[in-house]
Amino acid sequence: MPVDLYYHASAASRDRVFVSGGLSFSPGSTSSLDRRATVLSAPIQAEGVLGAWTESAQLPDPLVHHAMVVADQRLFVAGGELREGFSKVVSSAPLREDGTLGPWQTEAPLPQPRGWHALVAAGAELWVVGGSLDRSYFTTGTPQLWRAKRSASRIEGWESIEAPAALHFDQTPAVAMGRLYVTGAEGTLHSMALDAEHVWRTEPSTPSWSGRSHGGDARLEVVRLLAMEDRLVLLMEKGRVLTAPLQAEGRVGPWSQASRMYGPGSGFTASQGEDGRIYVFGGTSANPEERRNARVWSSQRLTQ
Repeated sequence: MPVDLYYHASAASRDRVFVSGGLSFSPGSTSSLDRRATVLSAPIQAEGVLGAWTESAQLPDPLVHHAMVVADQRLFVAGGELREGFSKVVSSAPLREDGTLGPWQTEAPLPQPRGWHALVAAGAELWVVGGSLDRSYFTTGTPQLWRAKRSASRIEGWESIEAPAALHFDQTPAVAMGRLYVTGAEGTLHSMALDAEHVWRTEPSTPSWSGRSHGGDARLEVVRLLAMEDRLVLLMEKGRVLTAPLQAEGRVGPWSQASRMYGPGSGFTASQGEDGRIYVFGGTSANPEERRNARVWSSQRLTQ
């Protein structure tokens, strides 16, 4: 990327990837608290290789810990952290063929200000998952998921659906086989059918979690859960990658190690192109002597 970023957001369309907001390290490797408002994009070329990065637009406000997704050739941005606290603003802009964005329009706001969350599209619905409603205690997470139905160009409003328990605050959920897969605060994996009943199921296969400890409870700092082919892919801090097969009725099979990314620390974001390829953007560096990380990773194949 043209600049190192962490605590930013990313999204992918059929032919481009986008990143926005976040923080960068200042010269001399000192962390900066200056939130960015730039939206950058790069075209997806043959074999998933990215072309040159360009500036697509500016966000309505500088943001960190926000969420972003592409749906129906519009870029949606929801919530995040401003200087004065979490935001509940939702905005969208149309994608132009040259990679720039059209004018921003204000959508139906989130029910409450929220940060550290993820925004995913499933059919004609948008889902807000993870994150926190309390800036002071953001690692506690929340069981509230918010769903919005959308038309071609508008969000029609949000409704709240409760998960079985508080969810991990810094996660990306996966959508596969008509189900939404989310990570509980203690590492348990839950899934829900994306139909009118919204019935929850606790998956029996739980990955081997590792991470920092908060109040004596082992919790991961970063959980990026995605679906690739007939598998779930779990990206974690310091480049660790696990995969698990999706079996009958979307049940999660045994987890195993996959090829590792050597470089990302925490604060990275991940998005998936329409061909299923996974892209990982920036974050802090796992090398304490480096810190600055402008790298982009893309998946080539799964290694079990």
